[in-house]
Amino acid sequence: MRVMKVLAGISVVGFLVPAISFGCIEPENNCLRARDCPPPGAGATGMGAGGSDAGTSPMCIPSQAEGAVDDKCGIFVSASVGNDSNAGTKGSPVKTIGHAILEANGTDRPIYVCNESFNEVVEAPAGMELYGGLDCANGWTWSDAGRTTLTASPDSVPLKLTSGTALTRIENFAVTAADAMQSGGSSIAAIIDNVTAEISFCELTAGAARDGADGQTDITPAMEGVDGQPGIAACDPMAMALGGTGGMVTCDGIMSQGGNGGNGGIPTADIVGQNGSPGQPGDVAGGTGQPDDAGACTIGQIGADGTPGTVGNGGTEIGSLSISGIAGGNGQNGGTGTPGQGGGGGGGSKAGTAPGSLFCSGMEGT
Repeated sequence: MRVMKVLAGISVVGFLVPAISFGCIEPENNCLRARDCPPPGAGATGMGAGGSDAGTSPMCIPSQAEGAVDDKCGIFVSASVGNDSNAGTKGSPVKTIGHAILEANGTDRPIYVCNESFNEVVEAPAGMELYGGLDCANGWTWSDAGRTTLTASPDSVPLKLTSGTALTRIENFAVTAADAMQSGGSSIAAIIDNVTAEISFCELTAGAARDGADGQTDITPAMEGVDGQPGIAACDPMAMALGGTGGMVTCDGIMSQGGNGGNGGIPTADIVGQNGSPGQPGDVAGGTGQPDDAGACTIGQIGADGTPGTVGNGGTEIGSLSISGIAGGNGQNGGTGTPGQGGGGGGGSKAGTAPGSLFCSGMEGT
């Protein structure tokens, strides 16, 4: 087993995230197993912690003490038999680590935790000492294999060590982060924020991160094209009736033009109705003109849909890191779709007086 010292800076330990972050982690030679570590501060006296200057007596560090630590060393926590209204002694422990931190904060008293399971978010201020893995059924004794299990709800970080100048110590904890549930969420076992911390005899395990949410589809409707103008009635025996002009619309600098309607035929000259012109820019066919005074013309074909916009780029791999966790970068907006294709113009019709043909009042037969 090795001691892990985390130097100042925001670090994540035991993590799976949709981004990459960096910590400053320095392994040290292990003296705990050999029980020959010097106290954290020179000249330590007394039972409890003495802060960053005095340090904690080896008699109050479970991995260094001969036998179980004394009841006067600090605050004791048991999930199974504790109550947060208790005094925090071995015989009357508190129930939650969070309550023990509130009681210990500012007093330099270490916290001793049974090798039981806890489901809570633990935020330890700088200078806090948490010693887990104690066998509370056998006099709160320590072994290097003992672990206090710490978990929290999804999208929460179970262990946070907050900023400060005093040394924070964590021993004999197995911290496990749940799988992320929120889109773009990370799974992080511990975050260390600008504090020097020693973490020993610990297991920090992350769950699975989640991909970011899909981008939203723009539901704003595109501008409709303009209808073409109606053709002119083909009842003048000498003049050709011109078809209507196709509608035109410009969207984002791209023009979509409907085809012109086909010209009507001249009854007296035996000129048939003309085909409608295609729409633009995709050459959608126009309608077929009426070949004789008894035939039928058709409308132009409907224009095709515009092409979809381009897909936006995904989020950046490296996001921002804070005490709340890691936030990945947002994806970029998708491109704008193109306008729909203009429809073809309708075919022209031929007037006449034959049965079944278009009838022009007062016109002689052709």
